Amino acid sequence: NSHGTSRRDTYIIKVGDKLHEVGPDVGLVVSQSNSGRYLNDDFPSSSNYTALVLGAISQMTANNIDHLVLGLPVHTLKRFTEYLKIHFTGTFNLADRQVTIKKVSVLAQPIGTLVRCVSEQMTIKSGINHLIIDPGYYSTDWVVADGFNMKPSRSDGKVAGVYPILNEVAALISKDLNIRFDQIERISRAI
Repeated sequence: NSHGTSRRDTYIIKVGDKLHEVGPDVGLVVSQSNSGRYLNDDFPSSSNYTALVLGAISQMTANNIDHLVLGLPVHTLKRFTEYLKIHFTGTFNLADRQVTIKKVSVLAQPIGTLVRCVSEQMTIKSGINHLIIDPGYYSTDWVVADGFNMKPSRSDGKVAGVYPILNEVAALISKDLNIRFDQIERISRAI
């Protein structure tokens, strides 16, 4: 426009009575220290999680989704799989349209790595164990899979991801500069 600014790429999502602004440019909206991330095991049942999923769907053009696939950290898979299947099956009112989701599957997040390997022309064979280690923001997961079949007894996850490292960097910056520095997202982008 004439003032040299452009519209930010975000979506307003209503979950219950609460409005959430989500999307690629949400960092322009929230403070650096308040990313909206909830770092706890209950995140999949939060309104923030629902807003993020519906925000992603808002960016799609499909009004009818036959099969939505969601991922969870391994250590929360048993606890939230059925909840997410029920919660995200049905019709949802978005800002500009209605979207119907017919079926929902929930996979351990690291399984997506196997799918990516296939898209990169790598061969994933049955009868061969594959180990995928996923150091995430909140947790670190590991999955042992025979082909695409996860072996639950050999797969798990722990609450030990990148966030504690970023938090320690923020503490060291605070100490060094003698100020309160808690801009975790800024540190994450810088690294």
